[in-house]
Amino acid sequence: MGWGCDVRIGRYYTRKVDLMNDSDLTAFQASQLQYLRSQVDRAQDDSLRSDPHPNAQNKLFYAREELRTFTSNLRVAGKNI
Repeated sequence: MGWGCDVRIGRYYTRKVDLMNDSDLTAFQASQLQYLRSQVDRAQDDSLRSDPHPNAQNKLFYAREELRTFTSNLRVAGKNI
């Protein structure tokens, strides 16, 4: 069992995180990360077209936000990305 510490999440909440040597991503996490990055790339390409879909900026925002949340959670868990 590794050492644990409290990690602040938000303003008032903390969560116990295990600080074992978990710097490597699992196969699922790596594929999820690759998928989310490709979603951001695709949404960005769509938003930069000469005739973008009216909803293209919203899709780009949500794709970036989902990627940001996913990577942030991995970093809190001790993953090194």
